[in-house]
Amino acid sequence: MEPYQPPESQMYEPPPNRRQQSGYPEPPIEDPFYSGNVVSGLMVTIKSVLFSPADFFRGLRDDRSFAPSFIFAFVVLVGVGLIGHIVNTLTGNTVWEQWGQIFEQMGSDNPFSEIMSTQDDLGPIMTIVMILMIPIQTVLGIAFNLLLYFVFAKLTGAFSRSFGVFARVLFYSYTPYLFMLIPVQALMILNPLFSFLVILYYLPLGLYSFVLLAMGIYYTNEAESSPLRAALAVLLPWVLICLCVMAFTIMMVASIGALGAG
Repeated sequence: MEPYQPPESQMYEPPPNRRQQSGYPEPPIEDPFYSGNVVSGLMVTIKSVLFSPADFFRGLRDDRSFAPSFIFAFVVLVGVGLIGHIVNTLTGNTVWEQWGQIFEQMGSDNPFSEIMSTQDDLGPIMTIVMILMIPIQTVLGIAFNLLLYFVFAKLTGAFSRSFGVFARVLFYSYTPYLFMLIPVQALMILNPLFSFLVILYYLPLGLYSFVLLAMGIYYTNEAESSPLRAALAVLLPWVLICLCVMAFTIMMVASIGALGAG
């Protein structure tokens, strides 16, 4: 007797595999057949990440290099660090002096006096060294985030593709940082209270970067992942970091208390 064969309508059909081939266009800066120049390809890529992230991440191929996306993220992050450092150097102690005057008007001592004296002690050589350290710190920060998020994406079952694809997802998630190249922190020279406006400017950009990372994890693995798993892969690392910081703080306070009691 022949084994039972279910009708075709009842046979299981796996979801489409988007890994090797996708109906969505791939990023122009990765596409070897893109007909435009580098600048136009970069502009199209940025626009797609920011305004059509779902279709953008669906278009990532397995057999593409992560070099273009890494160079893009590296340049953006280094640029943000350099502009921030330059603005802080040019403003000097102006912002801290203004904050100190506010505290003094409230009848309190200036809590920023030590910061002001430290900045005065930094000579031009130290300033150059700090600027040269920005690219190194950027690479280390990218590497740390890449390994951390990749481990949690695997632990939560949110990501099943290659490490190279995940790296590109992370690199493209830094795209909102482009708007941090605008030196809005210089507004604090006019009035230190503008620092709250600066925070309100930077906060949505950072949050959207996390959203893009979660969307990238999900939309590159629609068949195997879920929005909940992708969100957990992005949130759990920060929960772990916060718990470690809290535990360390509690231990330090307990140690100081024990020494004081002794």
